[in-house]
Amino acid sequence: MQARKILIQRYLQDGLDGFLDFEILELVLGISMPNRNSRIIALILLDKYKTLSDIHEAPTKDLLEIPGMTIKAAVMLRLLRDICSFLLKEKARKKKVSDCGPDLINYLRLFLRGRREEAF
Repeated sequence: MQARKILIQRYLQDGLDGFLDFEILELVLGISMPNRNSRIIALILLDKYKTLSDIHEAPTKDLLEIPGMTIKAAVMLRLLRDICSFLLKEKARKKKVSDCGPDLINYLRLFLRGRREEAF
């Protein structure tokens, strides 16, 4: 797929600068589902969930209800969320308690987002 190659080249050259939400999602889905039209699935996901954050918070079983979605792609989306959480936690652990305020807040926002009950 030529469009996928272009997205990969853009990412390698500039990172995610200038990417639209659907292009970020299309890139992730395209890597995890190389034989599918990831743009259509990305657009369907964004239409249903509205934001990348909401997509990452969606239960895997709900993601699998999207036409064309595969288990590998759903796992990749969840894995990306968990990696972000892990990295934020790791960054906060390396700092003195008095210096980790913003990092701790970012981690807790990601970790607690969408939960209805306390999680300690």
